[in-house]
Amino acid sequence: MNPIYRMLAREKPGLTLAAGLMIAGVLMGLALGKQLEALALTPDHSIPHGRDVEITWWELTSHNIKVGLLFAFGALFASLPTLFFGILNGVWFGIAMVDAWDRMSIWAVFAGMIPHGVVEVPAIWLVTAAGLRPLFILFAYMKGKTIVWLEEGKQFFSLIVCSCLLFSFSGFIEVYVTPRIMEWF
Repeated sequence: MNPIYRMLAREKPGLTLAAGLMIAGVLMGLALGKQLEALALTPDHSIPHGRDVEITWWELTSHNIKVGLLFAFGALFASLPTLFFGILNGVWFGIAMVDAWDRMSIWAVFAGMIPHGVVEVPAIWLVTAAGLRPLFILFAYMKGKTIVWLEEGKQFFSLIVCSCLLFSFSGFIEVYVTPRIMEWF
């Protein structure tokens, strides 16, 4: 069996929980988007987007990897920070969508998000699943299963490495491809 497929198959519960956390956060962000404009980052209370911000591939990729590592190393604190960040990331995404819909058509919003999002979202799920490993190890231990720590360590770091590669690729798309697509809107 392909090692990547084996890793993903083994991580199905963690990936499912990661996706659920993000979806719950997105729904909260969509519901609260207008009320949370006070948290916006610009003087006119809009969230900066690709047309407003010049950023290099390395700046974006290193930011995404640092945030991803924050998610993953929430594992050191019994996965509680990872649970929080998983929801918070979705909330931020939902708020950004509400803000973008105020300025662009829904087609422009999706055209700006989908090219890099199809790579970045799985990277977020992978790194969130890595941070949730302690919860699943604890559940396995409580069920009386034997924990093979070397395998757990390999799984944890494999998830991090795969997510870093995906973050790098999504950063490239977001910096070089998405702006070209957004010129059409």
